[in-house]
Amino acid sequence: MLTLTGDTLRGIVVERGQQLVALHSAPKAAPQIFRPAQVQGYGLRGRAAIRSQVVRLASGQDSTFFVVPVQLGRASLYAYPNETGLLLLPPAADTLQELTAINWHVLLNRYLTGCPTLDHSNNRIIQLSFTERNVRQVFMEYNQCLDPAWKSTPSPTRTVWRNGLGLQLTPRHQFLDSDGLLSKNSIPVGLEWVHVRASGLQTVLSVSYAAWSNRTELNPPFPQALTEEQTFYRQQTLDLAIGIGRRLGRPGRVAVVPGIGFGGLYFLHSEATVKERPRGSNIPLQTSNVYRGDNGLMVHAEATLGAVLPLGNHQEVRLGAFYRYYLYGVRGVWGEASLQLAYDWFRK
Repeated sequence: MLTLTGDTLRGIVVERGQQLVALHSAPKAAPQIFRPAQVQGYGLRGRAAIRSQVVRLASGQDSTFFVVPVQLGRASLYAYPNETGLLLLPPAADTLQELTAINWHVLLNRYLTGCPTLDHSNNRIIQLSFTERNVRQVFMEYNQCLDPAWKSTPSPTRTVWRNGLGLQLTPRHQFLDSDGLLSKNSIPVGLEWVHVRASGLQTVLSVSYAAWSNRTELNPPFPQALTEEQTFYRQQTLDLAIGIGRRLGRPGRVAVVPGIGFGGLYFLHSEATVKERPRGSNIPLQTSNVYRGDNGLMVHAEATLGAVLPLGNHQEVRLGAFYRYYLYGVRGVWGEASLQLAYDWFRK
């Protein structure tokens, strides 16, 4: 946390709403609450700060807000910390101007001046709809006109997020129809990319691989059959998923994380081998048929409830319980329950 006098206060920052933050400087100490007008800004150590700055609202009122840069140049574009809203910082100015669908053409015409090739009265500009992409494009044209060497850089709004990489292990139990399977369990292993921001919002992108084998009970295919048979299954799958949740709890302690997710399960390989023998005999089973399934995708949605245990500032362990429902795809519809153990490492 950067104070108005230039001092740095270290601790864990929690966003409480868009324009209110709490600083936890010690595990058992009461948090300090700050509004934008009380500090210069806040952020992760070693990254660009989320600054407090005066914004002239569309109503004409001036107020101080936390803001993050979207595109920097002679004329700069900012947004609020939750990455909503578009704010103009004109050249050689200190006050941001709130852009809306009603006023943005007027404000750009008023402040983006001095470029002979950018005509705000041209139909090409006037007919542009109010989107971040279109606003950024006009800013790029203006900045490159005033400074041909200027180049657009990746959005610094990524400084809002704390990113980590991790490993995950996900034992699963399938709830299938009555198919006689002796086991309905699998244990996929995978990698994940975790994004966490100071509000507790968490996003997890993951990819996991599973090799699954199973078999049915040994039974006759129908009551009067002279043979008995058993089916052996082998599958290899690749699962891509995204989960969104929120961490609830005091920073530095165990946090509860409810969430939802969705993704797709792709079948890399699927095979069923049917073996049989005379009914009631003890001779080894002989292969009678081999069926190979087509590669295909299963789309799924899931609900999650987990807990995060921090291991210092850069590591954590997460344990979660999932219920996943396969909505549609090449293998019909079913549900499955799973537990997940993950270990994550954060650079910052």
